[in-house]
Amino acid sequence: SIVAQESGTEGREYQEPGGLSGNYALEIEKYREYKQRAQDVAGEEQIRLYLECMDSWQNVRGNLPVQEKDDIRKMADYVERYYREKGTDLSEVEQVWTLADIWLELEEKEKALYWYRQTEERIREVLGPDHKLYAGTLVRLADYCQMVSDYDQCEKYYDQALAIYEKDKAPLEEACQNTLMKRAVLYRRKCQYDQALAIYDKLMRHYTAKYGSGYIENAVCLNNIGRVYKELGD
Repeated sequence: SIVAQESGTEGREYQEPGGLSGNYALEIEKYREYKQRAQDVAGEEQIRLYLECMDSWQNVRGNLPVQEKDDIRKMADYVERYYREKGTDLSEVEQVWTLADIWLELEEKEKALYWYRQTEERIREVLGPDHKLYAGTLVRLADYCQMVSDYDQCEKYYDQALAIYEKDKAPLEEACQNTLMKRAVLYRRKCQYDQALAIYDKLMRHYTAKYGSGYIENAVCLNNIGRVYKELGD
């Protein structure tokens, strides 16, 4: 399906690179460094390094041996036990999101949902349902719904998040851009191509105004537009 093919971690047209660019090589080096350092420490510092390692793995997993997934699973199990015993507070939301994202990537859907729900409830109680951090957890819940093929609820979560991101009419921040990309994929899934094209046009106008017409994300949008017309049969 369109969603299955195109819902990368950032909601962009995800493709594993054919060769290692400098950025990928650097990220792999960071991954291996975090992994090595984590073996020499304990306690909170080990948890921090495991989380850094897990975050890096998501970016370069396609360029690493499949066996690395087993090590990531062990790290996630360790971090999970730590947070269940200790509990979490609002300052650790992004760390908990990393854990939940990893569980989702490993197809441990119920574990992922547990932590997404934990952060959603905590943020809503403390900061309220209009805070941008709350939008972040709605996007993650939408990603979960997409993985379990609950596309109607997925759309609702994305739309709620976008309403929060866009309510102040400020220039589009990165989180909003990524969510718009994901929303466009769902519009295409329902053959609502005009709405998808409107999103790509909106993003390209933003990128051009801020960075110039040669900005790389414009190429991503143009590629997506080309896919839309291919889907239309034009």
